[in-house]
Amino acid sequence: FAGDVAARTEGDPRVVEAQERLEGASDADRGRLSAELAEIRASVRSEKLGEVATEFDGIHSVERALEVGSVNAIIPAADLRPRLIEAIERRRDVGGDPPA
Repeated sequence: FAGDVAARTEGDPRVVEAQERLEGASDADRGRLSAELAEIRASVRSEKLGEVATEFDGIHSVERALEVGSVNAIIPAADLRPRLIEAIERRRDVGGDPPA
């Protein structure tokens, strides 16, 4: 997602405008405008990270992961310890070492 965030950041009109101001600046103004661009870019990047995260959360969920086979089961927290113990015991019974 980093590439998507970077592309959205660089394509944002605020960043484009600040970049254009920097490119057309005199030597005397370049330092100030470069710092301004860095601040704008950081702010816009943070905003775009939030947008991408919101879009991701709207699409992806543990339930969807189960549907598409990315996970085998959704285990409620109350069942987790017994399920882990069961898996370790099952592995021990077939002669394997417990997982590290």
